[in-house]
Amino acid sequence: MTPKEKAENIIDRFTFVSNEYKEHLSFEQVKECSIIVVDEIIEILYENSVDLKYWFEVKKEINNL
Repeated sequence: MTPKEKAENIIDRFTFVSNEYKEHLSFEQVKECSIIVVDEIIEILYENSVDLKYWFEVKKEINNL
């Protein structure tokens, strides 16, 4: 999965959950939640010396949406 596809997937999942629970988050709120998740992934991977390039690209794609 490309970083752009992963970014869209994460956004879609938060949008689905938002609608499912009738929270109706704005697109900007969904993006912020998605960035928080990716930042958490980056932090965990960094602590374990894993290559982070893919996740930084995902974060960039979220910001570009």
